[in-house]
Amino acid sequence: MGLLRTSLLVVLSCAVMSVQAANFNNSDPQKLANDVSFSFLPEDIQGLLNKSTGQTRIKYCAADRPELYEEITRYSKRPPKRIKGFNSRMDNPDKVEGFEAIKFTLAVSEAYMDAWASQDQSKQEIILDALYQWAESDALTETKKCRINKKRVNECTEWKQKDGQDLSDAKDHTTTQQMAMFLAYGYFQTLASYKPADPRHVKVRQWISKFFSGNGKPNSKAPGFQAFGFGWRFPSMMELSVTDSENYIRQSRKMIRNGLDKVNSLVLDDGSIKYGTYRGNKGLSYHHSSMSAALIAMEVARGLGLEIPDGLDKKMEKAGEVFVRGFQDHSYLDKWAQEAYKGVYTPGHQDFRKTIDVPNGNSWFYIYQFRYPQSEVSHQLAELLKPYPRAGSKDGWLGFGLGCMYAVANEVKYPSNSENAFVEPLTSPVKKDVTETKLEPIKFSSVNLKMTTEKEKFIAFNVSLSDTNLDKGKNFAFRVLVDFDDETKKQNGDPRMFRVDLPVKDFLDPSTADALVKCDKSTFRMKNGNVFRYRLHSQNKVINECALSTMSGSGRQIADRLLQNLPQIFDSPEVKANDLYGVLGKHAQQLQANPQ
Repeated sequence: MGLLRTSLLVVLSCAVMSVQAANFNNSDPQKLANDVSFSFLPEDIQGLLNKSTGQTRIKYCAADRPELYEEITRYSKRPPKRIKGFNSRMDNPDKVEGFEAIKFTLAVSEAYMDAWASQDQSKQEIILDALYQWAESDALTETKKCRINKKRVNECTEWKQKDGQDLSDAKDHTTTQQMAMFLAYGYFQTLASYKPADPRHVKVRQWISKFFSGNGKPNSKAPGFQAFGFGWRFPSMMELSVTDSENYIRQSRKMIRNGLDKVNSLVLDDGSIKYGTYRGNKGLSYHHSSMSAALIAMEVARGLGLEIPDGLDKKMEKAGEVFVRGFQDHSYLDKWAQEAYKGVYTPGHQDFRKTIDVPNGNSWFYIYQFRYPQSEVSHQLAELLKPYPRAGSKDGWLGFGLGCMYAVANEVKYPSNSENAFVEPLTSPVKKDVTETKLEPIKFSSVNLKMTTEKEKFIAFNVSLSDTNLDKGKNFAFRVLVDFDDETKKQNGDPRMFRVDLPVKDFLDPSTADALVKCDKSTFRMKNGNVFRYRLHSQNKVINECALSTMSGSGRQIADRLLQNLPQIFDSPEVKANDLYGVLGKHAQQLQANPQ
């Protein structure tokens, strides 16, 4: 019980995770539960998971407690109607009515991954039925509401006493929202595809929807970004994916792009994190929660086809080093912690666990290893986690074990190194996928470039290649679409999104026409109910893969060659002479520096 209390106090004191999500009561009741398109997993990770074996999944994601499902069944029989009684410091769990909701949520988060790893339908049945029982009894819906329709109400209070011993209805409300959303995240990520037509799914989703009104609006103005749901963004995406799928990609990209810009401004060049590392003897804990929020958000961004802000990956690598060094030697953090922002500074001391086998926020340990495989920090994290091979099987800040999924993905990608660490040795180069093989260069006698459209945040070009070997020695034409965040970025030639536009009729395999409309909506364009243009992203093969897979063999080869050889086209004298903002030339330099 003491261990549980400690872990829960970490999650509940370090981060307020909340999300605006869909009002499922207004959605089609026949809509299958797995129709929610919001996912924390980008396409490259999902692809690796699809290649994984049950043995590998169980190795990292299985539960170690045989009593887990009995525990979940027991909690399902007495769902609490409310949470009431937390003080502001949240150090009085024994006196809180409904505290078993937190225990239930942690247990279910562990079971989500265990059942996912084994694909054991008897386990999935227990979880779904437990959630249904909570939904049927309207669990937690009687907690005092401090937000209705995303707006503050009822003058809820917290920290009226410096010692934090004052009763706080604000903490009761926040905790309730957290627990409901944690259950929702894990449910949609791992369980929704189990018996998707089962009417219990509708009841569960209707119950979840009752809590959306109590969440905050996205793009919160809170000083940090580790607030629940990455500043309220993730649940808003979940809502959009159900209720407004037409605008899901566009609005989600906007939310996450703005969030990453904030991350980029708060993660400093020395690896410290503003409002995180500076919080006295809680600095390591808040640095940890900030790392979790930032790296998960970056994965969501990759899934949306967004480019990571320049320099952010480098700063995140450095921030990982700050965490590991601070964990191994608390005094290393003193130079930041002594600022004691909203905290108390004790030289050489941080309130953190003795190991990194932490139940909350651990997903970033595994994401970091996957994205920065040659970093020395990745090897140190792997060594620190070696005694706890299933540490990533649950994450209390998400409601499911995202970390263990990345551990599985790491082993699939680097199988030769699976016995010792999840990352490649520092002496080995990063492996390249087969698809990265160099294709035949494009030859052409001349290039004709014409700007056809210009708006405040958008430019379109027609590009024509003469006497090219790209397509049977004929002339070849395509369009380039460039989106910008604002007029200033356009003037500087710094695009937000760069796509190549091609006619579907010349590339599509007719047998895959139905599959194309299920691809990311930014990779094609429809007119009169039919898809008539491909819109392939430059420098984002992951988001393109679905659209590319619908092309004929010859069409795919032309598209791949065109994307890989864009630098030599854009670097030609004819393009430079007609590239008003220099955006094509600058993009060519970026492609040459980071070849596909």
